[in-house]
Formats: sequence, structure tokens, C-alpha cells
Amino acid sequence: MKNKLGSLVYTTILTVALLLGLALVSHPTTPMVMAQSNIVDLSNGYAQQARAGDTVVYTHILTNGYTETASIALQATSSRNWPLELSFGPDETPYIGAIQLEAGMTTTVQIELTVPLTETVGVSDTTTLVASGLETLVMYSDSLEDITTVAPATRYIYLPLVMRSYPAGR
Repeated sequence: MKNKLGSLVYTTILTVALLLGLALVSHPTTPMVMAQSNIVDLSNGYAQQARAGDTVVYTHILTNGYTETASIALQATSSRNWPLELSFGPDETPYIGAIQLEAGMTTTVQIELTVPLTETVGVSDTTTLVASGLETLVMYSDSLEDITTVAPATRYIYLPLVMRSYPAGR
């Protein structure tokens, strides 16, 4: 059962059923309260523009607000199925499985999104990143959205330089 008391609070109620003759009795236990705000916290998503064929990099901060080391799974998806790579940490280690993050610690998470050469100017992609704690008793997660819009390509026109010789005095 969820109650809103300043922050999200989870209350576990154990129902004990006793059969007394034909009567069924329900007895709630003392609530087990666990504040669940910001156990896994991702920084906010943001928007960028990129030209077709470019790769954009989104960098976010992942925080473990839990009181113990947490195993955190990451999942990134592109709304237009553009190719992406997920990495973490200062050395940009490729993400291949759950991250072990000690209590109160943070790490960076990078999303490298490649805009296909065939995309049209003005098209937008929403990339969703979800970080989920993998603890067995409490499930928690946070998510964000990054938006990439295809910008027009910069074009340069080079004109020939024509040198003319004029007589002196002109």
C-alpha cells in the first residue's frame, strides 16, 4: 500500500487470516516505513541539434542515494531506433551489465546517439534512459528523456577569385 506523507512511503501490511468458527479476522502489523525518494537519481535530460550523420553525446549524473551499495541496471532506447551506445564512468566504460555503485556515490552515464545519414531536417528523436535498482526487496528507478533534432547541413559555396590587371592610374 502506498501513502503520500511528504515523500513516497511504502507501508507493508501483513494480513493474518485466522479462521474462528465461520469468521475471518484481518490484523495489520506495525508498518515498515522506507523513504524511497531519490534512491536512484538521474540528472535531467536535455535537447541538442545534430546534422544527419553526426553523433551526439549526452552526459548525465547517476546517484545512489541508498544506504548500501546498489546494483543498478541501465537501459536506453531511441524512439526512431537510431543507433546508440551506452557507457559509464570517467573512462567511458561500455555498459554491458549492472553497475555496482556504493552508497551516496555518483558516476557519469554517457549516451552516444548517431543520427542516420538518411534522416530529414527537422525530425526529432526522443532517447529514454532508465536506471533501475536491482535489490530484491525494494524496486526503484528513475528515468530521463533526451531530445535530438536533425539540423540543416551547413553548406559552403566557393566562388572563383578573378584577378585582373588594370593599367596604372586607373
